[in-house]
Amino acid sequence: MCPCLAVKDPFEDRRAKAPASDGAPILLDGPMELGETREVDFVFPLSGKDAVPLVEKSSKFYLWEGGYVGEADVLKVYD
Repeated sequence: MCPCLAVKDPFEDRRAKAPASDGAPILLDGPMELGETREVDFVFPLSGKDAVPLVEKSSKFYLWEGGYVGEADVLKVYD
């Protein structure tokens, strides 16, 4: 699980204006390698429905793990 952010801003700027939520990819085919592209589902176990505005209003969100480590294109949002 890692923080997911709606915009890709410098760390100092993002807290004040960028919605964030926890997120975890469902990796049924095993772990992803650097640079790999794969279609996966994401769950937001701690924030649940509060995460909907993060992904519903943007076509993309960014994964943070001590720095930006990935980006996700939003294909569909499930309740």
